[in-house]
Amino acid sequence: MDEQLSAFRGRYRFRMYITNKPTEYGINIVMMFNVGRNYKVNKIQYLDSLTKTKGISLVSYFVEELTKRIQGTNRNIRIDDWFTSLPLSEKLLMQANELNNCRNS
Repeated sequence: MDEQLSAFRGRYRFRMYITNKPTEYGINIVMMFNVGRNYKVNKIQYLDSLTKTKGISLVSYFVEELTKRIQGTNRNIRIDDWFTSLPLSEKLLMQANELNNCRNS
């Protein structure tokens, strides 16, 4: 899971300027890839303050939304340090434990 700045110089409300990226202007997209098969699984466009996060942190929102389809499938997720937070890790671990308890019952 990582973010990408897709090159775009046209007029668009959510175009971003990030100086340390190879393409300074563009549209920021958060994506999840299948590394083994090298294809994009899911993506969400970052809309700055207009991203509707349902009252949770931006990081938690992206991780939870992008991984919905694979939660409970015993797959590993590799994430960038930007997506890492202790509350999110604890929440995902608790969800995994609950799923395992339901399967064992």
